[in-house]
Amino acid sequence: MHGHNWVLRAYYEFGRTDDRGLTVDYLELKSGMEKVILPRFDHRDLNKVEPFDRVNPTSENIAAEIFRSLQEGLKIAGGRLVEVELWETQSDMVRYRE
Repeated sequence: MHGHNWVLRAYYEFGRTDDRGLTVDYLELKSGMEKVILPRFDHRDLNKVEPFDRVNPTSENIAAEIFRSLQEGLKIAGGRLVEVELWETQSDMVRYRE
């Protein structure tokens, strides 16, 4: 068994800014992402986390599951999740979009 220190990037698309010229408060976005992702994935044996109890926890499959988790669990007013990047190392990354 081994672990990784992943880097996750989520890309959202917005149609316009608010009256302050903002699309989203980055601190709120980060906090929301942490609430959705960390309890499920951080310091966990992924082979015991759904759907990886029956699906191989490859970087590709993890990125797809994170995308679905954010899409369902983190609604950003006026925004739409477009893509996630999951970095396993500084040079190894997968990108997922629907």
